[in-house]
Amino acid sequence: MHWGCGSSAIPTGRSTIEHARQSGHFFTLSAVLVQAAFVELLCRNAVVGGNMADQSASLAAEHGLVFPNAVASLLAGWALVQQGQAPEAIASIERAMSAMRGTGTRYCSAFAYAFLAEARLQMGALADGLVAVDAGLAVAHTTLDRAYEPELWRLKGELLLRVDGGESQHDRSQIKTRRGKVGHGISDASTQAVVCFRRALELSRAAKAKSLELRAATSLARLWQAGGRRADARKLLGGVCKWFGARTVSADLIEARALLGRLTDTR
Repeated sequence: MHWGCGSSAIPTGRSTIEHARQSGHFFTLSAVLVQAAFVELLCRNAVVGGNMADQSASLAAEHGLVFPNAVASLLAGWALVQQGQAPEAIASIERAMSAMRGTGTRYCSAFAYAFLAEARLQMGALADGLVAVDAGLAVAHTTLDRAYEPELWRLKGELLLRVDGGESQHDRSQIKTRRGKVGHGISDASTQAVVCFRRALELSRAAKAKSLELRAATSLARLWQAGGRRADARKLLGGVCKWFGARTVSADLIEARALLGRLTDTR
């Protein structure tokens, strides 16, 4: 499956919603709204995706669909993360995760931990973010819920870099007590981050998950740029951006292309 914000993914999702509305089947509409919301949010269309997730959650709640309501609420929480509302997002995601656990299923748990880690990264709660990432990776390694594993690895790399940047002495102290889980300690966090980003690239390429590959490549290219490896960063990022084509636009592509432009600029 090609996970990417291509020219047809979003229009197809929106068209499918209209067909589902016309069908009059509330369960089908709720499910289609969730799938379309995920595509929108993967492309960082936070407002549209959040609205779809809210609609799905309301419909599921109205008809007593507990797990579909929890999943839709989880995506609504992710939309809040993307809109910079981390405190509200964390509360929403944690409520959704509690509801999901109450049904006795672990389906979507790896996604949930990734969304929670992203919110905690945004908040600067770095040690807690690493706890969420490790929990998500544990789910991915013990179940078939591995679709979002590349993003979990990328988030782990970003969290380690932020800790190494000295943003939180409290987090640095906490993570030092977790060396066995994190790796080799704090001093070589950049090296660990490269390992995480490379793992994210490897997994996303194997799954042909182009949007996740783009995010991993951008993180690694940014780190290489900081370390003086501009040529390597340019080659890596240029190849991924080229795959999408000039006509494809998404928030992640805009960010990646801006970084590629800086890497290409010889002034």
